[in-house]
Amino acid sequence: MLNTVHYSRGVLPAFVILLLLTGVRTANAEFLYVTLQTSVARFDLSSGNAATIAASKTTVASGLSEAMGLVFGGDGSLYVSQFTPNTVSRITSGSVASFASGFTSPRGITMSGTAGNFYVANSNTPGSISQVTPAGSVSTFLNSGVNAPYGLAFDGSGALYATNNASYSISKIVGGVSSTFATFNPGQGVRAVAVAANGNVFSAGDFGVNVTTQAGSTTNFASGIGFAFGLAFNSTGNLFVADYTNQTIRAYNPSGSFLYSFTTGAGTSNRPRYVAFDSPGSGFNQIVPEPSACAMALAGLACGGFSMWRRRKRA
Repeated sequence: MLNTVHYSRGVLPAFVILLLLTGVRTANAEFLYVTLQTSVARFDLSSGNAATIAASKTTVASGLSEAMGLVFGGDGSLYVSQFTPNTVSRITSGSVASFASGFTSPRGITMSGTAGNFYVANSNTPGSISQVTPAGSVSTFLNSGVNAPYGLAFDGSGALYATNNASYSISKIVGGVSSTFATFNPGQGVRAVAVAANGNVFSAGDFGVNVTTQAGSTTNFASGIGFAFGLAFNSTGNLFVADYTNQTIRAYNPSGSFLYSFTTGAGTSNRPRYVAFDSPGSGFNQIVPEPSACAMALAGLACGGFSMWRRRKRA
């Protein structure tokens, strides 16, 4: 005989409440965005195998010129720096519009989660970092302490990291003041940076991918990559690396074990530059967020409902 569980009126068990509040689905769609030479492509990672991922490539925007860094803004639009015309464009529903101009060889772009401002790396020598408001107003954020900056990333405390391709180093910028965070061997250009949830700083360059702790200790995370370019973390902490030379995206788990790779397409026009996931602030970096106050409150509500259900069931 099939047992039927009856719920008290107005009270649902905790697991039902959590499913409703969190929107749990059987398949979790996850999209990786990649800048190519003149376009932005999207790859569906939810299929779980490299062959299918490669086949699921979708062109999000075309007609760009030397597309470089990309980041999602708080408005859900994708912002892309273009190296040749020295501009940043906004992509909304596949439509490309001018957003800001006046940069010098822009490469990396990231966003501050606090004010929603964008930061753009001007990669000339010695270079500088520009700040752009959500309305597109451009000003100088930093004009010293960097040397041909390529990649930009914020950590959870609001410190900004910039990779210096000309001096083989990473700068850490706090309160508008730059200091050297890590240095690499001469000749090892460094192009991208990403910050993990634990504060470790990952960088991509001629060495592959390195990881530097906040204490300043650097070790190699992944090697055998042809001209490593962009970096981005997904929501589970896996790291995705743009392999420019081999025209592939390589995925690694948090311990550095290789997971899989897939192609970005044939021909030099499909060489990947930078990568981002579709969440605000994701670009070179995606810091896995801590549970928000709202999520904690919802969890508490679910637990309270579960306790009430248990008491009524026993009665």
